[in-house]
Amino acid sequence: MDRFLLKLVDPQPCMGNNSNGEGPCLRLTTLAEAEHESGCERQLRVMPYCWRHLYIAWPEPTPEQLQLEHWCIANFVVNHHGGQGSAEIHGPCPTDSIPAPYEACEDEEDEAYYVTYRDEQGQEQHGVAVYLIWENWWEWYPAPRKTHSSRKRFRAQIGLKK
Repeated sequence: MDRFLLKLVDPQPCMGNNSNGEGPCLRLTTLAEAEHESGCERQLRVMPYCWRHLYIAWPEPTPEQLQLEHWCIANFVVNHHGGQGSAEIHGPCPTDSIPAPYEACEDEEDEAYYVTYRDEQGQEQHGVAVYLIWENWWEWYPAPRKTHSSRKRFRAQIGLKK
């Protein structure tokens, strides 16, 4: 299936649900996931999603598709932190390594990624971006900050030396 990202001219309501489970998401968005309708090149199914809900993923992505997946992850992380800065995706995170207060869903395997967020002043925050499959939205779980050893262990998990 040919799936891609569209930039919309006029902001549209997000098709996602509110994180409190009560009604639709209230955000407007100019981003949409799109796919060709029933294999017809002239018809598109367009689904507008805000930064909290947008995630395009494939079971075995090509390098180009992986780049789009990582863009969706970075888009969530940067917007979660106020829309400024940058995010670097280090790779998949096993769900049993996601920091608390994450609780695994018994019915679905969530998708999680180690990420470093850098604000405009260069300050870094390490954490895990988790796409909750059952709820269809992203959540951010910061790396532990309590002890030097827990920070060091988390940095080692994502492949950072310091």
